[in-house]
Formats: sequence, structure tokens, C-alpha cells
Amino acid sequence: MSYRASFAPSAEARAIISASIKAGATGAAIVTVVFALGVLFGPSGQGPNIIALVTLSLVIGLIFGTLATAFCLTTIGWPLAILVRDRISTREGAVFAMICALAAIAGIALLASPLVSLVAFAYAVPAALFYRSAIIQERGIES
Repeated sequence: MSYRASFAPSAEARAIISASIKAGATGAAIVTVVFALGVLFGPSGQGPNIIALVTLSLVIGLIFGTLATAFCLTTIGWPLAILVRDRISTREGAVFAMICALAAIAGIALLASPLVSLVAFAYAVPAALFYRSAIIQERGIES
């Protein structure tokens, strides 16, 4: 049997696209809701401007959040998914995914402000869960 080079992306690479889009939308929604509540109930009371601020927050959070999530999944999640292989479909795989997401947030907290790490939390935890489920689906693993 001879070796045939395949240029098709691996299951881990295909899972990055769907997981980053889902996590970007989820993270943007979480950040937008928290931001809207802060504007509504904050000391400034900018009620009339809330629609413009929420829309801006959602659009910026969706675009940049999806790109940042895809970058983080490519640099952190992909090598870890290759490392754990089929064990990712077990309960320990879910715990491992969450520990890796929290470790990435801890690394961000060391380098950035606490607000940035809270925003990263809104994206990293859904990204870990969505990436794990996308890999299981792409590989066709029965859990």
C-alpha cells in the first residue's frame, strides 16, 4: 500500500471553524448582555443610547471575538486535541477541555487587565465546550 498525500484538513482543523463561530456568537452575546446591563443600571443612566451601544458591542464582539477564538483554538486547542486523541470524548476529556480553557484565561490574566480576562472568560469556556463537541462530531466518535 503506497502513501497518498492528502490535502484535506484534519478533523481538528475542520472543528475550529464551527467552534469559533459558535463561541464567538455566544461570547459576544454574553458580553453584550453584561454591557447592556451595566449601561442601564450604571451611574450614568444612558438609556436612550443603549441600542446604539449594544449594537456596536455585539458587532465588534462578534467579529473580533470569532477571530480571536479561532486563533486561540488554532494555537492552543488543536495541539491539545491531537495530544488527547479519542480520550476527548470521555468525561475526563470534558474536564481537560475546561482546565485548558481556564489555564488560558489565567495566562491572559497575568498579561492583561482583569476586565480583559473577564471578557476572555466569556469566549474561552464556550470555545472549549464547542470545540470538544465539534471534534467528537467530526471524528465520528461514539461517546
